[in-house]
Amino acid sequence: MPFISVIVTAHNRREYLRDAVDSVLNQTIDDYEIIVVKNFKDEIDDYLKENGVKSVLVGDQTQGMDVISGLKEARGEVISFLDDDDLFLPRKLEKVKEVFQDEEVGYYHNAFENFLERTPNNLDKIHIKKDYDYTIIDNQEKVKKFKFMMNADTEINSSSISIRRSLFNNSFPYLEKINHAVDVFMFYLALMSEKKIVVDPEVLTLYRVHSNNTWFYMNDDFDEWLKHKKSYMEKEIEDY
Repeated sequence: MPFISVIVTAHNRREYLRDAVDSVLNQTIDDYEIIVVKNFKDEIDDYLKENGVKSVLVGDQTQGMDVISGLKEARGEVISFLDDDDLFLPRKLEKVKEVFQDEEVGYYHNAFENFLERTPNNLDKIHIKKDYDYTIIDNQEKVKKFKFMMNADTEINSSSISIRRSLFNNSFPYLEKINHAVDVFMFYLALMSEKKIVVDPEVLTLYRVHSNNTWFYMNDDFDEWLKHKKSYMEKEIEDY
């Protein structure tokens, strides 16, 4: 049975972190660990300690370095990721554990659903399935099918990714340079490996849409808005 490490990353945002952590604490299995990587101290630190959550304090660094900081503390053979503003549904890690019992699986991506701002009540009552088939991709010739189903360059979501730790071998010098596109980087690690990619239509992650999303920027001044978008896209291109 693979042991799972969940790495929760938080950069400057405090307001949703406890909800994210609670969604991991309230899973249907109990043999996993949680590691929170954040660049701030906060009153939540006592809560994390009380609940056996490892907390890693980092400086201002790339998202890739945040992932590396978490991986250095992780004991799991399988790594699941969660952004500080997103949520796991209760059966998420149960499904991850089930999928990775197949030692040939290297990468798993479950479906996700957007929600607006406020954390939903009764997460255990949410059951959604996307309109595509459960798919196992076991060779690179099927990449086009994956991209068609997932629109891979835009719809891959870090909080929906679980990946076998071994796929990160020798990747740190590249990963540490990634500012935004960590999720796409992990997808390409999977493509370069000999392991299977699993695409699951079951919604097991909720993606929070709010005004502090990294890609979101509201400004009545068009030039300022355009400047922000240009800067964001330049960083994305640099990641690629």
